[in-house]
Amino acid sequence: MRELAHWSHLFYAFGPAVSLPIFSGGALVSNLRLSQARQAEAALAYRQAVLVALRDVDNALAVYRTDQARGRYRKGLSPFLDVLDAERQWSQGRRQAEQGALQTTTDLVALYKALGGGWRSP
Repeated sequence: MRELAHWSHLFYAFGPAVSLPIFSGGALVSNLRLSQARQAEAALAYRQAVLVALRDVDNALAVYRTDQARGRYRKGLSPFLDVLDAERQWSQGRRQAEQGALQTTTDLVALYKALGGGWRSP
């Protein structure tokens, strides 16, 4: 009988040690929202990095095309209209890259506004 009492004592000793985060004052919800905000911010930073990389590639290709067109023009192999067309494409690429960067910044501002803004990362 003593062993039975001893086992029941051990069982009840472990029971109250379990804790449930029922009354945490909204900390769990706040932590979830902060985690979601950090995830969204990371996604926007990734998008910005991709846009910058694409802009750099597009600029390099446009400069290369422009140089090729100018070289062909100097050699008398193509009209100056090809040079102007290459420069127009380069200008459009820059404008699109700037619009993409502006949209990413606008998205980040909207995220801060939706989350109340003003917090600092630890």
